[in-house]
This record gives sequence, structure tokens and C-alpha cells, in this order.
Amino acid sequence: MKSMRRPAPGFTLVELLVALALGLSVIALASSGLLLARQGMQLVDQSTQLQDRERLARDVITRTLRQASRGSATSAQEAVVFGWDNAVYRKPEHPDFATVANIRNGNRPTRCGSVRDSSCVNGSDIVLVQSAGGAGAAHCGGGTASTSFIQILYVTRDSHSAEPGLSCAYRSTSDWVSVPLIEGVESLQLLYGLQTQDARFSHVTQWQHAGELEVAGDAEATRANWQRVRAVRIALVLRSTEGVVARGPASLHPFGSAYAELASTDAGATLTVVPDKRLRRTVQWTVHLPATGSR
Repeated sequence: MKSMRRPAPGFTLVELLVALALGLSVIALASSGLLLARQGMQLVDQSTQLQDRERLARDVITRTLRQASRGSATSAQEAVVFGWDNAVYRKPEHPDFATVANIRNGNRPTRCGSVRDSSCVNGSDIVLVQSAGGAGAAHCGGGTASTSFIQILYVTRDSHSAEPGLSCAYRSTSDWVSVPLIEGVESLQLLYGLQTQDARFSHVTQWQHAGELEVAGDAEATRANWQRVRAVRIALVLRSTEGVVARGPASLHPFGSAYAELASTDAGATLTVVPDKRLRRTVQWTVHLPATGSR
């Protein structure tokens, strides 16, 4: 009588397919978990980066504005701050800022040339600050200044990285020197607090952007408006270096949506951005200028 040989132990085709499917599922879940963990780490890293940039920007801009004062060589009738709305910085050709020809309100879109995204077309403003110098006074280049000096804060687009950033120009003994300060500042918006026309009172009664302080064809009236400035309200839009969010807002309002609805003449009241997945932060604060004649 012949013995029956049992078949060798193994897996059926169905069992192999089920095992393969389960294995692929485990791999897919593990990959998804790693991807989410990586995205989470990137989000935390970029968020921390924006917080650091915000703190630095607050410190630099506040310190610059709080140095605003008239130096011994500066006319007592000269304003300690002067600005331009929606403008691109160009080295001033002479010190009478009320009549500077190569920086004008509203010249940013034209000056951006073929660059049409928010790295340049962002409505950013420019502010010039005059300081008396002396003990403790320092310009944005890091050097101290014993005599009166001028600094200009502005946003520019880096020609190599294509990233916008906050820069500063200061007047040295012979020429203007520009210094990049903080990368990722996409928009710098400024409003100026004007005191009442009545010299007996010094409190701020209205807020206007630089374009509203300019009196067309009248440099003296423009200068008189700037002499009334007693405070500066600053708003920044900062963006991350990398895209880390699924979808961000198509537009931002640095001074809030209520201001954007009312400020039809302020090009920077609304910032339109492309869907680049970058993390963005909007921040605003107010700096009161030192008393006239003091540093």
C-alpha cells in the first residue's frame, strides 16, 4: 500500500496578496507619519524664525525712531521724521527731503520693473529719521555717532535670493551707506500721528500716511505737516523662507480690515500674495517720538 505524501507547508497566492497589502499599508502609514512629523518640525522652525524676525524688527525700528531729534546743525524748523508712501528707496541726491526728486510717493510699482509679485510690489513705505548724535547714539551700521546723522528705513528685494527684507541707509561723512537688516519683511507700513494745530496742546489728533502729508507743489506746507508728527504707527508683514502651510490667505491687511476699507489712497493697506504656502505674520505697534529737541 502506497503512503500519501502531505504537501509542503507554505502560503497560498491569496495569503501572499493579503500579506503584501498589509505590508504596503504599514509602509504607507509609516511614511505618512514621517512626512507629518517633518512638516510639523518645519512649521515650528519657520514659526520660530518669524518670531525672531519680529522681535528684531521691533527693536531696530523702535530704537531708530526713539533717536529722532534735532541736532545742533539742524534747523529748529526742520522735521525729525520724513517719509514716503508706497515708494522704492534711491540714494537721496541732496538733504532737503521735502523736495527729493528720486524718491516719490507712489513710485514703487514703476520702480519694480518686471518684478510683479509681493517681493517688490507690496506697497511698502519709507521713513527717514534725523538724530542729534552724542552719547549712546548709534546708526544702523553699528557705529556710534557724536554728531547729528540721518537714517532711512525701507524694504527692498534682494537681487540674488529674490527675498524682500528690511534695510537701512545712513549718511556717512561722504556718502550714503546701505545695510541689509532683516530678511523676510514683505511689507513695511507707516502711519504718522499729528498733533493739533494749536501749539498749546501736544497730543495726537489724527493719523495719516505719508502721501496725505505731502502738499503738491508746496515744499514748505509739506514740511510744516511733518513738523507736527509726534508718533509713528508701524505695521509689518513677515513671511517664512519656505512654504510650510497647506493654504494661506490671498490677501492681508497690515493695519486691519477696517483701515483697509477706509484707506482708499493707501496702496499698502492690502497686500495681495500668491499661494506660495509660506507662513506669514502681521504685527503692529506705535512709537511716540521724543520731545522736541531731545534725544
